Amino acid sequence: MRFTVALVGLDGAGKTTIARLLEASGGGLRHRYLYMGRSLASANASLPTSRLVRAFTPSSPAVSGTGAVEPARTAEATAPQRRVGGKRRRGSIRMAASLANRLVEAWWRQLVSFLHRLRGYVVIYDRHYLFESAMALGGRRAAHTLDRLEFWLFSRAYPKPGLVIFLDVPPQVAYARKGELSIRRLWKRRAALLETGRQLPHFVPVDADRPLEQVLADVRKHLSSFDAARSRQIGPRDRVEERR
Repeated sequence: MRFTVALVGLDGAGKTTIARLLEASGGGLRHRYLYMGRSLASANASLPTSRLVRAFTPSSPAVSGTGAVEPARTAEATAPQRRVGGKRRRGSIRMAASLANRLVEAWWRQLVSFLHRLRGYVVIYDRHYLFESAMALGGRRAAHTLDRLEFWLFSRAYPKPGLVIFLDVPPQVAYARKGELSIRRLWKRRAALLETGRQLPHFVPVDADRPLEQVLADVRKHLSSFDAARSRQIGPRDRVEERR
């Protein structure tokens, strides 16, 4: 059975681009691309329940500010504490449901990955749930209990990739490419990625603030080195079975 490699990094580091290029170009190994992040819109393998979640993601009228909002404001004016408490409870319920669906989705994609590996493919993960949950914490002092639970579950009870390649770009570069989070928050996310990765046996940083061709060449080199080292650890008979 072949192995898995996760490409992780800040948004804007080039994870998806590199993963797709690896799948398309081969380079001596057969690859399969698999998105392993939180975005349902980006997923290339997802459960029907996740597609339903995505379908019902748009805000309701009460939230979007049309029609039904005014009665809610009136209620808030007469009973603000009850309103805030209710919003918090509903928010916690939504977060718990989202986490439950994400856990089921993560194990489904793990099954898809396993089937690809049985067919002789090296599975290229675009992101990984462990590192996504680490970035969700992002070094915050007061993280939500469900965020801490999610990180604990993915760090203790979820399969780790065989190889993790950290596409490292300075937060300033990531901000210039995406501009979605503050530079300070990106520094915290980068620190969370490094701290999580250093606890794994095969974690390789790659400077991604270079021309794409150079980054891709380095990633291929690390893949080949990992494959060669792994082949030396298994017997000739096992290697024949893998090639089949």
